[in-house]
Amino acid sequence: MDKDWLLYESLTEMLDEFSTQSFNVFVNSDRKGVGHFLEEQPVRISPINTASVIQLYDKAPQYCDGISADEIDTWKQKVILPTIKERSEMLLSKPPYEAEFEAYYLGRLLQAVSDSNALNALKKWLRGYIRPWLLKANRYPLRVFLIYIAREVLAGSDKTIGAMIDRATEFVVHRQVALGSSSLLSDFDAIDLALAISMTPPGGISTRLVTAATKLLNEAIKNAKTWKNQQLLIRLDSRTVGCSAFEACIALLQSSTHTDVFSLIKPALLSHQQWLVEQRQSNTPFKVSDLYLRDGLIEAWFNLLVVQFLELFKERLYDSKHTSLLAKYKARRSSTKLGWSDLILGDQEKSALKSSFLDEVRSNPSCPRLDRCTVLLFGPTGSAKTTIAKVLAKELAWPLIELGIVDFLKNGLDKIYDTASKIFEDLMRVRHTVVLLDEVEQVFAQRDDNKDLRQQFLTAALLPPLQELHDKKQLIMLIATNYIGEFDPAIRRHGRIDLIIPVGLPEAKHRKRLLEKELGLAKNVAGELAALVPDRATIGELLMFKRIIPLVNLGAGNAASLLYQKWKEWYGHGEVTDNDVSEFKQQCERYRRL
Repeated sequence: MDKDWLLYESLTEMLDEFSTQSFNVFVNSDRKGVGHFLEEQPVRISPINTASVIQLYDKAPQYCDGISADEIDTWKQKVILPTIKERSEMLLSKPPYEAEFEAYYLGRLLQAVSDSNALNALKKWLRGYIRPWLLKANRYPLRVFLIYIAREVLAGSDKTIGAMIDRATEFVVHRQVALGSSSLLSDFDAIDLALAISMTPPGGISTRLVTAATKLLNEAIKNAKTWKNQQLLIRLDSRTVGCSAFEACIALLQSSTHTDVFSLIKPALLSHQQWLVEQRQSNTPFKVSDLYLRDGLIEAWFNLLVVQFLELFKERLYDSKHTSLLAKYKARRSSTKLGWSDLILGDQEKSALKSSFLDEVRSNPSCPRLDRCTVLLFGPTGSAKTTIAKVLAKELAWPLIELGIVDFLKNGLDKIYDTASKIFEDLMRVRHTVVLLDEVEQVFAQRDDNKDLRQQFLTAALLPPLQELHDKKQLIMLIATNYIGEFDPAIRRHGRIDLIIPVGLPEAKHRKRLLEKELGLAKNVAGELAALVPDRATIGELLMFKRIIPLVNLGAGNAASLLYQKWKEWYGHGEVTDNDVSEFKQQCERYRRL
């Protein structure tokens, strides 16, 4: 298996384990303290830890088993908001450069619970903190991670502050790159550089500078698995407050500074992940930190950072690999001019597709799992089965992958099993994509004594991956065939195929709409021409009018007649016979499943 997919699976496992154990740490310590505090008992609690669990609950409630929405609301009202008010008053009572710890504390709480008065206090502090530094009126060291936390909370709500942050972070990037590239390496701060890069707007610094900066960040972990803190906000007997290297990783993973930041910084991300692996192997339960924390114990706010790091690393890695998979199978955005109303389908069939896919995805765009995901389309040649896939992809704004028997035979008949297995292995990792398997009867052929042994083994071997693909429910697969009777019954059964939909030839109203939209004919010409064309005409035959239109004066009163005569002469012999139509009607009664 590809090493990146192995890493993806490792990240998934670590994320689940760390999230669960982190929550258990909170339950066994801080949660009890919060309960005693709410009962007005004289105990010390950590509002930041409580706020972190609120964040975890909001983002991933599956890891917070046993906590209710009412309990979360109580924590917000009784613990977080009163502390926010207290810290806001403390923040404004000191000069900005003397209130760094209060800004840090308030920013952490506001990441979980918003409060307009506190946000205004943080804005006022941030202006007073950055402006003198930019004017060089004060020489105090700029705590980049405080600016990062405040910026995340304020979320671009003040353009003046945003411009000040842009100037400050650009200066920090240039300064840190200069330090890292000189003999003053001891003054180089990788975490400051990482945070500054993440806050730089797209185009704010050159690609060359981004490349130089990320190279320094990758080199900074050669002697240690994680970036080290050069600036600590506060150091007490049993704890240190600063910026975790994992927060800097999160900042880069969320950054839009440069399109290639993820690939450029990947070695450093891998090193941080490896450090977590080593800590997991040497600590039971799973307690790790790159900061000195209270009594040497893991704290919930740090746990949340690691959970966010693992989640973002996993998703960015997946996005990178998914993009490569789509390119491998030449996925594209559908460019058809036809819309949902133009589909050549019966009302019940169209309604089944709409409710199964369009309605479900539109009601939940992230849609991690579909209720239904596999459809078998059958009908005569040229009945627009491919068009259904294109329109569906267009309506969902999902990429479309089209695969045919040629794709399964690209490595030769002797290797068709290996090729098919690889195709399905890749499709297991594809999300939010419409996949069309067109005319692949030979791959799923019915097993009987007349088939050679290799064909029977191929069909049997593809049943499990087809089932697994169906059960993952992450993509929509349409299988189109002109010969549904040749499909093995085990392929067609419910549980592997959700819908079996007949697709007939276009009626006059469908022909008219296609001639208008696809060929651009005037309504009157399209209407007359649609009535002249026989009912057995296929979509492919209708599209042949494209070649004839330039030869005819469309302004003539008999334009439709002229077009039809030329079409009949060239293409009107017909691909579909009356026997084909009769057989299709019988198949509708036998196989149709909505």
